Amino acid sequence: MKNPSPDDVMDRLDGMERHAGVVGLDDPATLSNLQVRGERQTCLLTLGCEEEGDYDVKTPYCATTAPDMIPVLGDLYDARTLTADFGFVRAIFRLFLAGERNPDGMV
Repeated sequence: MKNPSPDDVMDRLDGMERHAGVVGLDDPATLSNLQVRGERQTCLLTLGCEEEGDYDVKTPYCATTAPDMIPVLGDLYDARTLTADFGFVRAIFRLFLAGERNPDGMV
């Protein structure tokens, strides 16, 4: 969808939370993108951005979670980079839509 409204994005996130899927946003002006992949209440949230000539990908990280590999949409991810807090996912998407490209909680 080109130029989705914030409501369109939140509607897509609501559908993804109930089912499985991927929702992503691209900002060509800042060469950044935000994506969430999820199923079974488990999500991988990634923020990609250009920083000092390099492309950096950030994810939430929980050092107290056991380093287990968890499948999400057929791929395995480190459990320390996954979240079940969909409120957090929505908050990061709202910040991205508002122009924030380095939100707290993403390392």
